[in-house]
Amino acid sequence: MSVEPVPGCDRCESPAEDLGLILGDVDGEQVCHVCRRQEMQSQTNLSEQESLTATLKEFGMTHEEIAEWGDISKSTVDEYSRRINSKVKRARRTIDLLG
Repeated sequence: MSVEPVPGCDRCESPAEDLGLILGDVDGEQVCHVCRRQEMQSQTNLSEQESLTATLKEFGMTHEEIAEWGDISKSTVDEYSRRINSKVKRARRTIDLLG
């Protein structure tokens, strides 16, 4: 009898089922939402909540699912998403000006 490995994060090696982690594919790795949020936040000027929202969207969750999972309103998720898009647009304009 073989035992199936417990799916978990390839970066922090935490088992998803024990911690309620959400896993997503990032460059061929299974990465938990905590590791991805921290990575995204360190590489951008997104707030903690904005980077969490961006991570969950990247992993395929809808605004409704993010709101339910995070126990927040959908309008809050919508606002985080608007802020994310605004910051991305500003960053692209800056890069275009410098390029």
